[in-house]
Amino acid sequence: MDTIAKLWSGQLEPIVYLGKNNNKLREHEKSITTCLDNLESILDKQGAELLEKYKICIEEYISLACEQSFCDGYCLATKITSEAFIGADEIVK
Repeated sequence: MDTIAKLWSGQLEPIVYLGKNNNKLREHEKSITTCLDNLESILDKQGAELLEKYKICIEEYISLACEQSFCDGYCLATKITSEAFIGADEIVK
């Protein structure tokens, strides 16, 4: 129960570990940052404002998608765990 309590209180944040062990994810993040910096340097004021609105929308979308993925993964893990317990009862019988 300690892990669930840490999740609830915010002491454990799985998103912090996103990509630490995934080289492809880190490479894409660097590429996105480089492309964004290059794009920002050539845009006029109107284009920069539109890009900023786009970035805000994308960041919100990614945040919601990550939250949903976490919830879906948690539900899946709970189902697997409950099936393991049910299966364990059948093995013991």
